[in-house]
Amino acid sequence: MDMNNIDVKKVTFEEAMDIQCERFTNLDTEEIIIEQDDNHQVLIDDYLIVLPESGIAIGDATFCNYDDEVNEFYADWAGTALFSIEPDGFHYVMIEQDGMITTLSNQGFDIDNIYNQNTYVLSKVESLIFSSDSDSDSDADTDFELELTRESEDDEELELDF
Repeated sequence: MDMNNIDVKKVTFEEAMDIQCERFTNLDTEEIIIEQDDNHQVLIDDYLIVLPESGIAIGDATFCNYDDEVNEFYADWAGTALFSIEPDGFHYVMIEQDGMITTLSNQGFDIDNIYNQNTYVLSKVESLIFSSDSDSDSDADTDFELELTRESEDDEELELDF
């Protein structure tokens, strides 16, 4: 798993939401297919908001349907993808047709607690994503550990060990 290209920022949850809003309006973001069959696909932007204390990561997602007349997928609705943090990476759990705060609340997370947690924004995460269709058993013995530099004046070293 190549983790050298992953960008990481340690931020507050509120700052993560601001970054998410900025990225959502940027139409040049890379997308990753995390689920697909003949009739639909689920895409996420190539970044995640990671909440290690809750064991989850979330990201902007798009649910697409297949159009037989033009033979391609088209965006149907936007929502939030939820991932569990596992020893080998982020495992796709579900997509919900709501914003991030509503999705977390609907899944039973204490939003006040979420705002007080350590939060990380990871970009270029494709190598860490396991879709509902992927087989991650080959990497099951690989611990998911990132040693990263925080973007700040003090360049504090961060180690994320999930």
